[in-house]
Amino acid sequence: MERRNKGMNKVKTFSAKKLSDFQTGDYIRNKTTNNTYMVLGNYGNFAVAVREVAVMNPSEWEITRQIENKD
Repeated sequence: MERRNKGMNKVKTFSAKKLSDFQTGDYIRNKTTNNTYMVLGNYGNFAVAVREVAVMNPSEWEITRQIENKD
């Protein structure tokens, strides 16, 4: 199914048949849970995807950042 999101290019939704169908930047939805993830990379025999959240209120969040060791 193709559709146009407001302010975006056309998007196409289809069922995956093999792992190579997953491309970096794709949004994928689990048909059982309806959870949506973004594909970070495809490594042939597996793909890595992450769940996204919208961050709106910075006071609700804590940052953990690696700092450069200056020894």
